[in-house]
Amino acid sequence: MDTEKRLVSSIIQFLGEQLASDELTAEDKEGLDVTIQCLESVYKISSADVHLLPSRRLIDIFRDATINDPKHKESDEPISEEAKWKAGDLKNRGNELMKSDMFKEALDSYTNAIKLDPKNAVFYCNRAAAYSKLNQHNFAIEDCKRAIEIDPNYSKAYGRMGLAYSNLNNHYLARDSFKRALELDPTNESYAGNLRVAEDSIRDMERRNPLATFFANPAIANVAEQLLQDPNLQNFVGGLMSNASFGGVPPSGAPQAGSGGDPAPGGAGMPPSGAPGANPDASSGSSGSTDPNPSGNETPLGGGLDAILRVGQQLASQVEASNPELIEQLRQRFSGTMNPPDNNNSDQNSGGGNNPP
Repeated sequence: MDTEKRLVSSIIQFLGEQLASDELTAEDKEGLDVTIQCLESVYKISSADVHLLPSRRLIDIFRDATINDPKHKESDEPISEEAKWKAGDLKNRGNELMKSDMFKEALDSYTNAIKLDPKNAVFYCNRAAAYSKLNQHNFAIEDCKRAIEIDPNYSKAYGRMGLAYSNLNNHYLARDSFKRALELDPTNESYAGNLRVAEDSIRDMERRNPLATFFANPAIANVAEQLLQDPNLQNFVGGLMSNASFGGVPPSGAPQAGSGGDPAPGGAGMPPSGAPGANPDASSGSSGSTDPNPSGNETPLGGGLDAILRVGQQLASQVEASNPELIEQLRQRFSGTMNPPDNNNSDQNSGGGNNPP
């Protein structure tokens, strides 16, 4: 526990130094102050426990630890031929260790090679293979990304990244990685086979549970993330959740909109003026708005359910604007789910459909 306390003390010291920064707002500094108090409370330490601090500041330790990363390394810093030769020898040793199933030792050998020559994409890609053998797939992905930073046309890095994503059951990103690998190396049968497996896995997931895999699609997740960063939408959803906590009925003392119990205009659970979803057609400039209460002068219908539908409409319109082909695919998929083909008329010669070839 002493090591953990020393680490937390270093973090608190770093956060305390940030409080003096002119680049942070008063609100940001207040958040840092709360974080410091929470850490001190959980780990039973305080800023007065200077004996826990290491001899070096945390920022200096971190800077030294990442100095060999490609994005931090000066691009024009020369690497001696001797260093390159030694790094290559370490890489070859790592390859031999991999053949002997000594994956941890191989990883260490590749790491030492990277320290000598941090601009060689092969070293990162080989270390990614070692990470994957050790079931550390997230680290493998990061090394593949580093290799691609150095050599954007390195097909093997994309292929190994696809395998790592597959092992994490992220078949969408695996598919994208294999596609790029195949674009760079069109005759590689391994990439083509892995791409088919990823696509089959996606089809199987979507056939079994299309709603569960909806947000697993990177295109949809990206749009959802952008929407959730909108402050108007955040306020709107906050009001919706506040209303839901009272079972759809305004809390005691809140204004009522008649005997039906619907929330008053602008109340909890309904979008504020100008919030995303308040008028699904407003952004497109369409005059055929489907908003039953554009002026906000009448009691909106549907309460919290109506608000939820508006969020869904806003999300759908954003996705359709950014990726219309995806929306068409979803329409076809859900149509097939709602209207399954007649088994009596199915093609008996289809070969199993989604089964791998």
